[in-house]
Amino acid sequence: MDQHCSVLAAVREEPMAGTAFTQGGLLLVEQPGAWGRTGLAESDFDTDVARELDHRAAAGGLRLLAIRPPGRFGGGRRRWALRLPGQAVTRWGSYDADAELADLPLDGSVGEADDGPLYLVCTHAKRDRCCALYGRPVAEALEDLRPGRVWGCSHTGGHRFAPVVVTIPPRRAGAALHGRVSARDVPELVAATEAGRTLPRLLRGLVGHPAEVQAALAHVGAGYGDWVVSHAERDPRQDSTHSVELRGPSGSVRLRVSAYQTQEPMVSCGKPDPAPQTHYRVDRA
Repeated sequence: MDQHCSVLAAVREEPMAGTAFTQGGLLLVEQPGAWGRTGLAESDFDTDVARELDHRAAAGGLRLLAIRPPGRFGGGRRRWALRLPGQAVTRWGSYDADAELADLPLDGSVGEADDGPLYLVCTHAKRDRCCALYGRPVAEALEDLRPGRVWGCSHTGGHRFAPVVVTIPPRRAGAALHGRVSARDVPELVAATEAGRTLPRLLRGLVGHPAEVQAALAHVGAGYGDWVVSHAERDPRQDSTHSVELRGPSGSVRLRVSAYQTQEPMVSCGKPDPAPQTHYRVDRA
């Protein structure tokens, strides 16, 4: 029987909290056409420029993603966007030749500032078929509701949680990763994002934090900037446990976040064998 990793993960109710990427910012590069397994570096984009961009992005705490408009391949000048950690705007520019991006400043000094919402849906078929099969209808539903604010993107991690959406709120810093988003969830997700909230039942994590902090923030239903991490440290008596203190609208809370592993089957459509996966249990300290 033909099985899909995201369907199996949903059936077994595999926990999602603490599985967002840890880079706090984004570098987006529009590239029409097919993407290979690694995204921008395996497309029609110049391989050397793509690798240099990836290296520079990683050094700056940014995740490099290839993007393209949902349902079409675009034309004319391509666009790039930069979202720096801690900033409430996304800066946009455009380019013709790939080489133009070789020296693109990644300090926010160039590009037109945009403080509107942004939705990135993983549709990276060559990385995992679930992302394309289940992600594209979500991208189309988002585009219907917020035209021009939606892009398909390359691998965001955790394709077994597809459809995966990166949500960027208006006029606020930060971004979140939501998983198992269906087309029916789109109106609720948009309403939450544009009110500065996450959608806890679908939240994988607020990006830019270590996994255990993401799990703690998900536990309190944190939105964009309403909860601040006061302190986080590993328990010296138990390596798999962290103490995380958060300060939010209802005051301060101290949480104990314990990591545990399970053997999960088919964590990717291309990897049918069971593999260890880390999850997090959160309790009041």
